[in-house]
Amino acid sequence: MLNHHSARLQYATDSAFQSLARDIFGNLGVDFASDEGNAAELRTITLGPCRLSSVEASSHAVDGGRVVRNSHDPDAIKLILQAGGRSRILQNDISIDIGPGNWVAYDPTRPYSVANLSPVRQLILQMPRHNFSAAVLEALTRPCVMDAAEQSLHRVLFTMMEEALQQADGFDEEGQNCVGETLFTLAKTLIMRTGPNALERSAVSLKILRSRVKAYVEANLSRSDLDIAELARKMGCSRRYLFRAFEQDETTPSEYLWGVRLDKARERLMSPQFRASSISEIAFSCGFSSSAHFSRAVRKRFDCSPSEIRHCSVS
Repeated sequence: MLNHHSARLQYATDSAFQSLARDIFGNLGVDFASDEGNAAELRTITLGPCRLSSVEASSHAVDGGRVVRNSHDPDAIKLILQAGGRSRILQNDISIDIGPGNWVAYDPTRPYSVANLSPVRQLILQMPRHNFSAAVLEALTRPCVMDAAEQSLHRVLFTMMEEALQQADGFDEEGQNCVGETLFTLAKTLIMRTGPNALERSAVSLKILRSRVKAYVEANLSRSDLDIAELARKMGCSRRYLFRAFEQDETTPSEYLWGVRLDKARERLMSPQFRASSISEIAFSCGFSSSAHFSRAVRKRFDCSPSEIRHCSVS
């Protein structure tokens, strides 16, 4: 069913969803999960320079590989707020999972796909690309996840997007343009803070975070319950941001933690200072919860047993 509530607000459900989605988002392929049907609702309105839409739909996949780049197309830069459900966006060999409360910006004129892994609710703001600098557009050749430090600004923009859709029929032309300009200004601010102007600051921040994590791990290595959730909590950041901090080292926080445990254990097995300590004591001092687990991990990493490492150091 396709309804036009006003000259600006469009509303479509079920079978009409795909037709309206292609009209406003471009030449997309939309494939609903067969076992859930194609329950879907799309509301969209043009607000000044922007188009604001809301999508509520069952699990479905979106193929944006056929979207043709068009510099004057209003579907130029897209900002998605995941209000409910879980999705995965793939673009330029980068895969990003987004869940409730997450934001992501990307350039939909470049091939992409979105797998909505569950029923979802999304707010989508489309903005003309000519209002962004070349540096920002270059940064958006891959999906850009909004910085967790900007949550307050996120909430303001989210509230405004929700209210704009609810009050859409009450806007006159001046009000429509004013709301659109305000949404665009806030959205652009978020993207700029996460985009190229923030890349250098972000790199420094990630380096500092990585150093803090390493220091905390070193100080708490003997704790077998030390995990990624605690590290994120102690560092005051999200798990996703914690993983970003270790991308430059081409590892993950989990791999780093286990690597430090094993390297420190090997060092102590070979050190005269720990000669009086049993292998079990060394294992526990490095955060392993059992001798058997420790032996298996050491053999897998160094291709020899803890006792063989100790014997070689003595010989």
